[in-house]
Amino acid sequence: MKKSVLFLILIFTHLCFANEALNLSEPNELRETFIASQSEKRKSIITYDEMIFDLNYLIYYFKTAYIGYDKMLKNGFNEEDFFTYFQNKYFGQVEIDTYDFYKSLSNYLKDFPDDMHFALQGTVGREYVNLMTKKFTYFSDVFVQKNGNDYFVVETNELNIEIGAKYCSSEDYLFYYPAKGDEVYRVGVVTSEKLENNKFVFNDRQYVVPVKLDTVLPLGTLKYHELETEDSGYVSLSSFFIPDKDSIYRKGAEIVYNKFKNIPVKWRNKKNIIVDLRSNTGGRMHEGMAFVYSIFNKNPKINMKNVDSWIAKTICCFEETESNTVFSAMKNYLEITNETSNSYYKYCVSKLEKNQNQLFYKINKMEVVKLDKLKSYYKGKLIFITDRNTASASENLIYLAKVTLGNEKVIVIGENSLGCFEYVSVFSYLLPNSRLSINLSSRRNSMLNLFSQWHGDCYGIYPDYWSIGNDLNETIFLVTKDNEMKLKLSNIANRLM
Repeated sequence: MKKSVLFLILIFTHLCFANEALNLSEPNELRETFIASQSEKRKSIITYDEMIFDLNYLIYYFKTAYIGYDKMLKNGFNEEDFFTYFQNKYFGQVEIDTYDFYKSLSNYLKDFPDDMHFALQGTVGREYVNLMTKKFTYFSDVFVQKNGNDYFVVETNELNIEIGAKYCSSEDYLFYYPAKGDEVYRVGVVTSEKLENNKFVFNDRQYVVPVKLDTVLPLGTLKYHELETEDSGYVSLSSFFIPDKDSIYRKGAEIVYNKFKNIPVKWRNKKNIIVDLRSNTGGRMHEGMAFVYSIFNKNPKINMKNVDSWIAKTICCFEETESNTVFSAMKNYLEITNETSNSYYKYCVSKLEKNQNQLFYKINKMEVVKLDKLKSYYKGKLIFITDRNTASASENLIYLAKVTLGNEKVIVIGENSLGCFEYVSVFSYLLPNSRLSINLSSRRNSMLNLFSQWHGDCYGIYPDYWSIGNDLNETIFLVTKDNEMKLKLSNIANRLM
């Protein structure tokens, strides 16, 4: 997940808006919307009155921009208690250290959101905190094989656990691991705790078994690469983030994303397309949507309008906040990225002009699932590689592919993903005095029951085939049966190819 200011997970689907309006809010005063810049610096010191002003602004953003505010209230957030806490904490202080304020806000708010995108930022690139904690998969070196309804140890480096011992703990601790054989599972645990061992039961006796995290690829700049054999194509992509219009990386990113979304057309006759999304930090969902769109259109002309229209008619399930605040944030973002010529920018401008003197706020609901008439023009298998840093835009791509193509044609290999897909369309809203910012989502995805491998924010997408890096190439080969590609991917454990 991007730790930059606008790690936007923006879907340009105004064609989906205004299906069903829910929960109109009470009128509030209209305020200006501030968005953090990509070079935002936290102000060192503020006054008590400036802090109170920022707290009021934070509540304003919650009420007018955040789709998850209702869940915060259900989880116990109370506006009066919130103000009382900070008034008491800083009462009598002439100067308030904004770093202390930043940490205090983080600590106070951490129990209320159930949204992995909900985060606070100070100075961009240096101060960033998610309020929810990622669930990691810790693996043991014990493998069990299913026999009927039971599981028996077939491989272990634990001297006290014998081959053939019956596994007696919960199936929740078993992860399908075909690199070690048919019907073989690796014993492990998904948790937010830092573990060195965990307790498991074999032959009705409890053992303390060492567990560990796999190594992970470093996060970094945008990287893209293609490999090809007669039967298979491999493509790696490390981000869906679009640089600002003045960035030296903007043109290169546009070239990369154009290549990526045309991959299903370029490799339409391949038996396998492998998409490596390890440590993909997310960004805009539109490129992944276009990738899937190109699978179902015979001669796809990939532009935003066509993709949006197809998504709106095919699979479009969400609740979304509409308000001056959200449209102002989106308008500002599109100006930053130099996308003012598209229809969605004009839509934002028209909504703001129509309501320029009064605050409007509503929640729209959209549920469209029409998959019965889809025809895929790619007949092979689509293989996604994930790890614990595979973030929202990548999760959305996998979701769309799984729901539209089905589990037989789409295989996910690796670790569980980051888990930040339920709440999307994120902007970094700025507190004007302290220059702290808060990342808030305006859209909440619904009907995620269509995607059985989604286990919730923090848990992410569970793969079909679990694998650490050292077994990744062998696991991919089990699906592709492509010896030439296996040779090309010989170093895949250590890097994106």
